[in-house]
Formats: sequence, structure tokens, C-alpha cells
Amino acid sequence: MWITNPLDASKITFVVNETPKKDTTYYFNEATCPEPICSELINYASYEKEGNFYMTDTSFTGKITFIKADSVLNIWSANYEFNARNRVTGKLIKITQGRFDYDQKYRYSL
Repeated sequence: MWITNPLDASKITFVVNETPKKDTTYYFNEATCPEPICSELINYASYEKEGNFYMTDTSFTGKITFIKADSVLNIWSANYEFNARNRVTGKLIKITQGRFDYDQKYRYSL
């Protein structure tokens, strides 16, 4: 699942290794692969803007809590926060108080 912010062209990606469930929190605290696209089934979050890529791992962690999760209608709502690191530059970012509401019928909003 990913979110693109139309205001600044940033992209946040969430990978959860199962179909998300309502009122469930998933943690981003696992070792991640070194590439921007990960083939392993692990939970992680990433942030990308202007060619800079940041990813969670065992040291830079976070979480996402699904408030609404309907895989039949494809409607999702969640709150999230995470810290991530750019593996090339070492620069860190902190995303706090994030929220999204996604409805495939109407697209999504941040």
C-alpha cells in the first residue's frame, strides 16, 4: 500500500505481511533488504522524495494502526508514525501523526 502526497510529490509505502485487520497495530521493526523494492515478506515503511529513499529497520522503527480495514470493499483507514534512514547518506527522517483514509471508489486522502 502506498500514499502519494500531491502537495510535494512525496511517497510513503507501507508493507504489512498479512491482510490488515481493523483495530490492529503492525510494527515496522524488522531487518529490511538493501534495495528500495523488497521481495521479502516483512513489515516495513518507507518514504521517498526527490530521489531520496528512507526505510525502517531494526534501529529505525515505527507502527501503523488500522482503524478501518475492509478487504472486500477495499476501504482502509490508519494512523501511522515511523523513523527511517537513508542507507546511502545516513540522513534520518521522522514521520509523526500520519493518517490516511483510502476508498478505492473515491481514491484516497491524506
